[in-house]
Amino acid sequence: EMCIRDRCPSCVKINNLSHPDLQYIFPVSKQTKTETVTELIKQKAKNPYSSIDIEGHKNIPIEKIREFKNEAKYAPNEAKRRFFIIDGSEYFSREAANSFLKLLEEPPEDLMIILITNDRNALLDTIRSRCQPVFFPAFSEEEIKSIVNIYHPINLDLTPIIKIAQNNLLKVFRLITSDSDEKRDHILKYLRALASNKMLELAGVIDFLCQKRDKNYIIDFLDLLTLWLRDAYYQQLMHDDCDYINVDYKEPIEKFANFYKDVNINTIIELIELAIRDIAVSYTHLTLPTKRIV
Repeated sequence: EMCIRDRCPSCVKINNLSHPDLQYIFPVSKQTKTETVTELIKQKAKNPYSSIDIEGHKNIPIEKIREFKNEAKYAPNEAKRRFFIIDGSEYFSREAANSFLKLLEEPPEDLMIILITNDRNALLDTIRSRCQPVFFPAFSEEEIKSIVNIYHPINLDLTPIIKIAQNNLLKVFRLITSDSDEKRDHILKYLRALASNKMLELAGVIDFLCQKRDKNYIIDFLDLLTLWLRDAYYQQLMHDDCDYINVDYKEPIEKFANFYKDVNINTIIELIELAIRDIAVSYTHLTLPTKRIV
């Protein structure tokens, strides 16, 4: 008999992340309270494509892996198999990763372990070598619009947002629930101040970002900055044939690209991406360059 997703009791429990044979965990910080985790899981159940935002230095602690190892000893409650889903598996603490290896090497036959990561290279080699990789391609623009219409209907042209997010659905949801235009305005102020060596204006943008004390806001800012630089780089290469991501900022990007013709923009992008990875893993303070681009 065909399972009807909205009526099948098991499917309803799975969709609500409340099935007794399904365990879902994600990185947390030491300051994260149990009730906060419960609320975040509820939000994730409402929109499985949304991000889980945790403040502070986060990881998957060894205590949670010990719980998993203990639960793995028992038979499933309702289903034929149990499922452990670890989202953000690149955030294993070293102790948790070493402890998890023992479960990963010899899992019970009725247990399936699913690790989710945006950066498989950030996983320990010993964990990665024991997993079967499954890659998911990016959604098309039409697929993204259809999904957004289900979980977050919005009266807005999504095409520019999808281009800025580079078809990353998680980023699309973050952009439509935050003020991406505000971030792009500050990027323009930042680059103009950097180019003209106006230190007070430059310090003003940096102070604004620091006062936010929001890691995700800063990462979004740097992500958008790389897209700005990407547009400038391709404008230098292709001129009028450039397919802009920031279409509404075409004129200032052209001026920026012409002003910095001799600058290796690709290298700058690589450095910013490295900073994004460092901030994502461990965030203590923000330092942005205050010297002119050379």
